[in-house]
Amino acid sequence: MASFDQAIPPGGVGKIVLTVKTEGYQGRVTKSALVRSNDPRQQSLSLSLAADIRTYIVVEPVPRAVLQGVVGDDIRQVLQIRAGDGYPLQIRETSTNMTQWLDYKVLSKGGNHQYDLELRSKAQTQASAGGYIRLVTNHPKKPEVTIPVQLRVRPELEVLPPEITFGRVTAPSSGEKMLRVVTLIDNRGKSIRVRDLKYNEKFFKATAVPLGGENTSRWRIEVEPRFDRLPGGGVTDIVVVKLDGTNPDEVKVPVSITVQKEAQRSTTN
Repeated sequence: MASFDQAIPPGGVGKIVLTVKTEGYQGRVTKSALVRSNDPRQQSLSLSLAADIRTYIVVEPVPRAVLQGVVGDDIRQVLQIRAGDGYPLQIRETSTNMTQWLDYKVLSKGGNHQYDLELRSKAQTQASAGGYIRLVTNHPKKPEVTIPVQLRVRPELEVLPPEITFGRVTAPSSGEKMLRVVTLIDNRGKSIRVRDLKYNEKFFKATAVPLGGENTSRWRIEVEPRFDRLPGGGVTDIVVVKLDGTNPDEVKVPVSITVQKEAQRSTTN
């Protein structure tokens, strides 16, 4: 956040104040601001603010949990917790709003008032969730600590985006193309091959393009409308991608388009 004097007289002095909210940060933090003015010799100036933020309760290596992996992986993370001021820390209670997604436990590291927070994903299928783990402590300055948690479990075979939407369009001029693309990714890096594409060839044209050579784990599926054949109004289809080297051996990509013909556009106008 920044505040500043709007006008500074010639030869005068003005103030620019940078304020940083430190909640959720610990350790070295640097923020910057770009100052623009009407000074012809220097119309812009970059300012930076650096601070070493010390917290009563230190969560390391970072003050949040991020669990990421592929379906079937053993997805875990361990965070270390200690008092930043040397106070004899005790964790008295724990709670979370992610019991559906997460197993966790707090383990004392002997008599040195430090703890390990061990987290493990329970997700058996593709999942994306966010929440927190809350710790109740005996620290007089920090009786409660909230640790943000982000979980993302990706499928072994991922389609990004999961569908193709052209929206409401008008047929382009002759010779122009309109493409939409999805990318198939094997998140374990295994080689895959697109064997065939099944779709309504009357209304669409679909092409599979390998990314990165013959033995690749990534493919592009390009879909192009055939405007000379598409009727006015909404049309939907499904591109079925037949694959070798994956489980499952096919994926389905929904496609939708609404075509506005010239006559419809004239009536609307």
